[in-house]
Amino acid sequence: MPTTQTTPPTFSATEQLISVKDVCAIISARRTWVHIQTTNHRFPQPIRIGTRYTRWRASDVYAWMADPAGWIAAHAGVAA
Repeated sequence: MPTTQTTPPTFSATEQLISVKDVCAIISARRTWVHIQTTNHRFPQPIRIGTRYTRWRASDVYAWMADPAGWIAAHAGVAA
């Protein structure tokens, strides 16, 4: 029976999941600020991966960077 090799999916830069360290480097902020703003729903919500890891969608972070006030208004009252 022949084996079929599948190629892993490819993602563009904006579809990647990034760590809080990467988020901080992109937006020039500290981890504490990111976590406070996330808790207050003023920054994109992370995705939980297991019990120990969280990641942000790069596209969400870039959308927030393009228009923070507009992003907050658009996501006001949205539960994570």
